Amino acid sequence: MEIESRLDRIERIVSEAPTQILDITRFHDKTLEFLKDSSLLKSESPICNNCTNQMSLMHNKNKADRFQYRCRSCNIAKTIRYNSIFEGSRLTLIEFTRLMLYYFIEGYSIQETHEETANNY
Repeated sequence: MEIESRLDRIERIVSEAPTQILDITRFHDKTLEFLKDSSLLKSESPICNNCTNQMSLMHNKNKADRFQYRCRSCNIAKTIRYNSIFEGSRLTLIEFTRLMLYYFIEGYSIQETHEETANNY
């Protein structure tokens, strides 16, 4: 199945899902909050590799996920996907979250969902 047709099917399934699921994936900040609460993204900010200060979560409308970590001391930036299962994915966090929900709704196990999404997206 092509990625585009999968995404269309995900949209259909998610649109038929309860309002709560739509609320989770409608906005970047809600999706980020959900992923942190679910421990799929780290809830604490990473340490800067350059100066060892704690980085801050910053809004960045130019990034697909709308957020990034930035060191206030040396201005180094890291993706919010740093050291997570999302690192290296071509999908936005909203798309990836909808894709995971699709697999769960379809009855895939967590392991099967991870294998399918990690290998193909």
